[in-house]
Amino acid sequence: MPGFFEQPGYKVAGQTLSLNQLEKQQLFEAFGDPRFHFVLVCAAVSCPPLAAFAYQPDKLDQQLDEQTRLALNDDGFVRVNHAAKKIQLSQIFNWYAHHFGGSQQAIRNFINQYRKQPLPESYSLGYYPYDWSLNDYQPAAADQAISNVQYFTPSVLLKKGQIEVKLFNNLYTQTAFRDANRQKMDLGERQTYFTGIYQFTIGVSQNRRWNVGIEAYLNSVRQDADPGSSPLRIFGSNKTGENFSKTALAYLGPRIRFSPFASIPRLSITSSLQLPLSKDLELIDDQGNSRFLAHNRVNWFTQVFFDQYFGDFQLFTEFDLLFRFKTKRTSFNQPAFFRTPLTVFLSYFPNSRSTLNLNAQYSPAWGKSNGQFSYLNDFVQLGAGAKYQLTPDINLEIIYTNFISSRNQGAGQTFNLGIVFIR
Repeated sequence: MPGFFEQPGYKVAGQTLSLNQLEKQQLFEAFGDPRFHFVLVCAAVSCPPLAAFAYQPDKLDQQLDEQTRLALNDDGFVRVNHAAKKIQLSQIFNWYAHHFGGSQQAIRNFINQYRKQPLPESYSLGYYPYDWSLNDYQPAAADQAISNVQYFTPSVLLKKGQIEVKLFNNLYTQTAFRDANRQKMDLGERQTYFTGIYQFTIGVSQNRRWNVGIEAYLNSVRQDADPGSSPLRIFGSNKTGENFSKTALAYLGPRIRFSPFASIPRLSITSSLQLPLSKDLELIDDQGNSRFLAHNRVNWFTQVFFDQYFGDFQLFTEFDLLFRFKTKRTSFNQPAFFRTPLTVFLSYFPNSRSTLNLNAQYSPAWGKSNGQFSYLNDFVQLGAGAKYQLTPDINLEIIYTNFISSRNQGAGQTFNLGIVFIR
């Protein structure tokens, strides 16, 4: 009805306000959060989708993100014409361009933060006419919104004040080894290694360009004379005898994540420095046997992440540089070396709370051998996994991989369990 949004008929915090005053003066002027455009809805046909829930103070930031992702991944709201290489946006981005950065590139960057499939840089931007006719309200299905399990891949950074706590547990076990000719050799025992990676990360920039954090590594090993023993018999401490086991907090160090290009929001780099905490990660036991728990070195680990959506599928890629420095504490007297793993995940989203994936990794090592820099060894592993969003804040991940080929490396398999908390 005419004047409906301008009539001062609502008392809020002791003031009598119109809906327009509440939106533009009390909210946008005070907070300036562009996500408000996707939750303050007038119920016209061209408006963003209506929410089917009440906004709550303790969940407000998460709910703002969910509604923004829902709108910006709606094909009717952001209209992409691949044949014509054109993008038609809501007039909201034209009328309130200054809320989204002012320029078309800034608008594109804002949208791509929330899109499953980023807007192609080569496509032109335009605006379709706004339909003010009344929308027939239909509650959105619970699985229409894009959940954290889909949105927050390692490529995507946290915004300012947002936190992520990640617990990733890797269990590697082997009863065989492959030699320089890639021939499998029985070890005559079971060797099992556990690595627990525990990370805390916080966003420090509103534009999701910088994150900082800290990480710790808990390592365990068990060398069991019985090849048929269970890999789960890993935790404990026994430095003598035919069955050796040990557990230690191996590393602690800082980590930083950043997005180098504002125009490519789903490309990010993570770099961490891992400082050894225990003096006997590599040791020689009382019988003269080499016992390995983890590399007794300072490690510098840099990861480059990029992903791209294709409808209900996502291709995720990761390229790493893991440099292990030689220190005086290195018991096995090996020179410095580094690895350059390349990892690829192909993910499928059957619904908003679940992800299924296939993965592959090739990991060569490089360093000095006989006084010359050369290729040292490698391994190839293939696997499959799944993710599931247990609650709005907690995701669960499982992955299985098998080392199908290697040179001077193990011929085992891994079992992985990850838990991620994001708020």
